[in-house]
Amino acid sequence: MTARPAPTVELMRTLDEKFITDPLVFETMRPSGGIVTSGEGFLLPDGTLDREAVRGLVARAVALFPASRLRLRAMPLGLTTPAWVAAEPDLDYHVRFRDAVAPDEVAALLGGAFNGELSLDRPLWTILGAPLPDGDVAIVLQLHHALGDGLFGLRFIDALTANDPYDVREVLEAEPQLSPRTAFGVWRVAFRDWRARFPGVRAGWREYTRKSFTKRLRRTGGRLLRGRRFARGASVPPRVHALEFLDYADVKLAAREAGCSVHDLFVTASLEAVAALDPPHSATALLVPISRRAGAGGDERNHISMIRVELPSDAHGLPTASVAAQVAAGVAGSASGPPPRGGVPGYTSFLPWRPRQRFSGTAVVRSVTLWPVLEPHERLGIFGSVHNGVFSIAVVTGEELDADALADATRGRLLAERGAITEAVA
Repeated sequence: MTARPAPTVELMRTLDEKFITDPLVFETMRPSGGIVTSGEGFLLPDGTLDREAVRGLVARAVALFPASRLRLRAMPLGLTTPAWVAAEPDLDYHVRFRDAVAPDEVAALLGGAFNGELSLDRPLWTILGAPLPDGDVAIVLQLHHALGDGLFGLRFIDALTANDPYDVREVLEAEPQLSPRTAFGVWRVAFRDWRARFPGVRAGWREYTRKSFTKRLRRTGGRLLRGRRFARGASVPPRVHALEFLDYADVKLAAREAGCSVHDLFVTASLEAVAALDPPHSATALLVPISRRAGAGGDERNHISMIRVELPSDAHGLPTASVAAQVAAGVAGSASGPPPRGGVPGYTSFLPWRPRQRFSGTAVVRSVTLWPVLEPHERLGIFGSVHNGVFSIAVVTGEELDADALADATRGRLLAERGAITEAVA
């Protein structure tokens, strides 16, 4: 007789709860990954999108990635953070389509601009399928930051691809996940799992009392009022997207010539590009995400801290050396508090994906572009990513900045020779 699986309940971390406590933050914190594939298997003979093939691709990924089958559920009386519970996604809701894409819409499409709404009552992700003007196909994943950061989202992209071609219409059986029937049942399972983490009642009580009763009471009140705040909606700042592709071999060669890693060269190039677009700043600085997952396990939804990296104001020596030293110091330091944000318009990040060829169904994956997600006050984000020798530069800005110029400037400085890099900030 097959044993009945235990209910799936995972309390949301307090640090992750910040992504759903404010309507504007909820609407804006949506990382995206744009997958471009060849048309094989996803286009019908007349060149239109095969919607059933895209649905089959997503159904397979959902079966392979358990986190895609979870939604948030509020706890009774707001006593704790919401809990992730099992919820089978309705693909009619989560899978969206766009029948035509103009050439000047491709960057925005791959950046998730057309993926549409997310709802707290459902799993926090959507996937958009669309034919591209050149005959390729876009599969655009957008998930909410509450579900996970970029590294966590790459696991969903893994599920949308494979090392070898496969049939997207093959039905995979997902590992069963159950949810308690009532809210108090959710609380009971969550409390049981929380108690199991400690050797005894005294140890659990010490952990609970680490935070003041006043702070816990304030958070509980906020959770009870949250639904009323969300009913008012939020006005999302307009964003502009830009995209550049280049050969990863050229980027690696440029990094070798500069005597640094690709990551540090990309951060330097981003800083220089921002400095060129915004000359009034005496010192240009950006935030750089650093993963803190080492030794912490692989299931953390969000485990990133930010460090502040500044472009040197003088022309003595290579700026890459200064940037590399700042990044190394940030990695070695603790994540005890946020970096100073004065004069920081946004952030830059480099996150490579799988280096070898991948397939979505029978289609070859040509590129995977990860996109920055901007907080409401941020003006720009620059994201570098790599798949199978293709390096992509994804830029998101506010309307007051020229996203295309920023992407082009980052590309130019990324490939500049060492002497040109030094001269750019002289």
